[in-house]
Amino acid sequence: MTFPKNFRPLKKFDLIRLGKDNDGGYLVGKKTILKTEFLVSLGIGDDCSFEKDFLSMNKQVNLHCYDRYPLSKNYFIKEIIKSIIVLDFRNINHLMKVNKDYQKIFTKNKVKKRLIRYKSLKKIINENNLNSNIFLKIDIEGAEYRILDEILELQNIFTGLILEFHYVDLHKEKIKLFIDSLKLHLTHIHPNNSSITDMNNDPTCIELTFEKNPIIIDENPMFPHPLDQKSFPYLKDKPLNFEK
Repeated sequence: MTFPKNFRPLKKFDLIRLGKDNDGGYLVGKKTILKTEFLVSLGIGDDCSFEKDFLSMNKQVNLHCYDRYPLSKNYFIKEIIKSIIVLDFRNINHLMKVNKDYQKIFTKNKVKKRLIRYKSLKKIINENNLNSNIFLKIDIEGAEYRILDEILELQNIFTGLILEFHYVDLHKEKIKLFIDSLKLHLTHIHPNNSSITDMNNDPTCIELTFEKNPIIIDENPMFPHPLDQKSFPYLKDKPLNFEK
């Protein structure tokens, strides 16, 4: 079974790439970025390159970031020492760059510790008094299914949404129903090529972008999009097949 038809964007939209090359970069419309007042990111890990680029384009955005294990200054010190011991200079450079970005982006707004449970999204929205023009970015390793109903309930306050779906082979119908129920337009789909494929050679991890008022530039979408990059450059890309 290939992906349901509604996994496929209907048009080619005006998109730009935010975030670092390969894994960590996402496509979204500039118009949506500029309309956003609040950027809420669930699942930061060791990569804030998307948030950095988003803020560089819209300096008025108020940033709210959450992770189950926020990285501390001590984390970077310990990891750099470990890399020095084993002479892993590539990882040292990576850690120093990430630490620099963290210090720049999270000087005022710290990454808050939060395990995403049911009703977690509504709690985040309410405790920060967020009521309009929110862009939501979610990469929480499978916990996204716990908050899909909340996203639908709150969808009128979102300018856009990036959602990384994991274990797609187990949740195709749930994702299909979510897309059908969401009023935002699906503007981009990208397979994560580090994921395993299911029995039909479909990727089991995909990144989807949704936007409230995207700009259409062509009636025919392109797969892959010209701005797409492999999540991991040393692995083969995963094909996208849709029902007709």
